[in-house]
Amino acid sequence: FAEMINAQKYEYVTVWDPHSDVVPALLNNCIVRHCSQFVCHIPATADTVLIAPDAGAQKKVAECAKAMGLQYLTATKHRDTNTGEITNTTLEGVLLHRKRYLIVDDICDGGRTFVELAKIIKPCGAKVDLYVTHGIFSKGESVFDDLITNIYCPNPWPNARFTIKVD
Repeated sequence: FAEMINAQKYEYVTVWDPHSDVVPALLNNCIVRHCSQFVCHIPATADTVLIAPDAGAQKKVAECAKAMGLQYLTATKHRDTNTGEITNTTLEGVLLHRKRYLIVDDICDGGRTFVELAKIIKPCGAKVDLYVTHGIFSKGESVFDDLITNIYCPNPWPNARFTIKVD
């Protein structure tokens, strides 16, 4: 796919929050819009804590937290190797009551990762919001009911309801 894009000889190719560092390495004249460039547009207070939903998101969430001057925590999800189903979700660190937690990731398909994580956070009385750069939302928005208050997504498909302003 990268070869097809490169064959077009574009002046530049902009990639929003690539899932892997390999992506920009394969594209000629690639400009990367990092996750922090989007997340910084979400209103946050000193009471906001960012959450990386898995080890793969930790580096990006750490960059966002640093850019915003916020703390972050990292979650771990465990999957059944036969079915791929999430069987357990854990969160490092201490959840504090009356905090706002913002889960940050690059993509949301069905949302199960975020739903399971919100189930851990909500009992402490916190508000849970979600930011994803690329939103597929294949299971619809109702999977987040009563768990996630706000969903921020600059690149939703196909539902334009989930948006944030990005300069």
